[in-house]
Amino acid sequence: MTSRKFDLELIRTFWEDLGEGEVFPVKSSPFRVVFARGESREMRILFEFGDLWPLKVTSTEGFECQTRVEDQSTVLEVTNRIEDESFFSLFSSDLVALASDCDGLTPIQCAEMVVKRIEAWQRFMKASAVGFSKAREAKLFAELTVLQHWLDAGGDETLIDEIWQGELADRHDFYFREGRAWEVKAVTKPDPIQVRIESLEELDTTHYPRLSLLAVQLEPADVGDTVADLVERLTHRFKTVETQAKFKSKVLGYGFNPERQTRTLQSFLALSVRAFDANTVPRLVPHTVPGIVSAKYEILLVDGWHRVVPPSREQDFEELLNNALS
Repeated sequence: MTSRKFDLELIRTFWEDLGEGEVFPVKSSPFRVVFARGESREMRILFEFGDLWPLKVTSTEGFECQTRVEDQSTVLEVTNRIEDESFFSLFSSDLVALASDCDGLTPIQCAEMVVKRIEAWQRFMKASAVGFSKAREAKLFAELTVLQHWLDAGGDETLIDEIWQGELADRHDFYFREGRAWEVKAVTKPDPIQVRIESLEELDTTHYPRLSLLAVQLEPADVGDTVADLVERLTHRFKTVETQAKFKSKVLGYGFNPERQTRTLQSFLALSVRAFDANTVPRLVPHTVPGIVSAKYEILLVDGWHRVVPPSREQDFEELLNNALS
C-alpha cells in the first residue's frame, strides 16, 4: 500500500470501508501508520515508532491524543471527537503524506515532525473557529513577504522554524540573535501608514532591545499574488523535505489550509517594507501606565505627506536583513 498515492479520496475510501473494531495498516515505514475504528465507530489513527521516545501531545476539543508503550515501541494515538468525519479524513490524509515525506529521516526526526504537524492541526482548528479573516490573510501575506526577503538576502532555510514564529508568536513574529526581533504589520491602505498594536507585549523591548516594527505595504490588486501563491513558491524553494514539512506546519497552524478554504483569496502587490525602531515609536508596554494590564491601540508612523511622524525613527530594511544573517 505504501507505493500508492495517498490522495484525499483514497483516504476517505479507507475510512468508509473500515467497520467497527477494525484496523487497517496504511504504512509500514519509516514508521507504522494504522487506521482504526472503535466500537462506537470513532476514527483513530495510530503512529507506531520503533523506539521509545518521550512524546507529549496535548488533547484538544477535536482530537484526543494519547501515548503509550507497546512492545518497546512508542505508540501515539489520535482519536476523532468531532462529528465531521471529512475533517478527520483531511487530517489523516495530511499525516499519511507527511509519513511518506519522512523517508530517509531519523526516527526521532520523524516523531518530532508528526507531533509538530498534529499541534499545527490543533492550532488550525482553533483558528478555524474564528475563521481565516481578511485581516489574518493580510497578516500572513505580510509575514511570508518578510520571510521571502530574508531568504533572498541569504537566510538559512534550515532555521525558519526558529526564526519565523507564525501563530506561535508569544510576543514578536521573527526572532534573531543579539537581541534582534521583528514585529510585522500589514498595511492595506495608502498613506498615512497606521498600524494596530494588539497587546502591551508587542512593542516591549525588555527581552529583545533591538526590536523593529515592520510595516508591509500591500495593495489589493486583480493581478498579484495570493497567500496560496506565496506558500507554494516558498515551499518549492526549500531544498529539504524536512524544511518543507516544518514550513507547512507553520502555515497550517496560522489557520490557512487550501483544502478548507471556502472563499476567494485576495491578490496583493507587496509595494514596500518600511522598518521602524520600536524603541522610538509611540507605544504602551507593561508597567508604563500603572493599572493598565492590557490594551489594543493604533499608532501613526507616516503621515499623509509621506513624512515619518516623530518621535518614530525609520530604519534601513536592507541593513536589518543583513544584520539578521549574522
